[in-house]
Formats: sequence, C-alpha cells, structure tokens
Amino acid sequence: MALIWAANVKGLKPAAKIVLIQLADFHNKETGQCNPSAQRLADECEMGRATLFRHMTTLEDFGFVTRHARGDGDGGRGSNQYELHLDITLGRTRWNLTLLVISNLCAKVLTVPRPDRSSFLSSTIRSTRA
Repeated sequence: MALIWAANVKGLKPAAKIVLIQLADFHNKETGQCNPSAQRLADECEMGRATLFRHMTTLEDFGFVTRHARGDGDGGRGSNQYELHLDITLGRTRWNLTLLVISNLCAKVLTVPRPDRSSFLSSTIRSTRA
C-alpha cells in the first residue's frame, strides 16, 4: 500500500519522489515502522547524504514524512525512524503542494507564543512616568 501511495503522489521533483518511493519500500505495513539508516537510504536512492537530507526536508515540509531521531542505547545516535503519512493525498499540480507548504508554515508561525502586549505597554508607561 505504501509503495502505491508513494507512486501516486504528484507534483514532486523526481529526486524527492525517488526518496519517497524508497522510504515506502522500507515501510513495514504490519508495524508501521520505517527506519533505514541515512546511508542505506542514500545508497538505495543513488545520491549523497546531503542531497538525501535536502529531499527529506522537502518531504517533511509537504507533510508526507515525519522524521523521529532515535538513540542507539549507548548515548549515541541511531538511525532515524520515519513516519509516512499515507492519508495525505494531493492533487496533480505543483500549485496544490505549494499551498500545502504555505499552510504548514503559517500554522507553525501562528503557534509561536506572542508576548503579552498589555504587560509590555503598562511596564513601558510606568517606566516613562517615573
């Protein structure tokens, strides 16, 4: 199912789609786990690790993948675990993907806590009166 989903995603650049398809190939449908090492994934995609990470960021920005860092049990780093969002289906145009990225970025910006303006203004007024 994951491979079919990845193959039907439209609007990605070819290299990003290769990464998505390779991730889907590693996806275990029974456990939902997907945890190839970055080097193994880069080798399977026939690209360098830096290029792989750039395309992974694109897939995360579009909401197709969530990357979860894992430790190796000895305080070091283990391979990442990837969560594929198989429920996301998009239209056939790059415009739809662009709108999705913009909405994801707006959601991140809107969730950043803003300072309380009333306390800032009252402290500023008090300091100018003193």
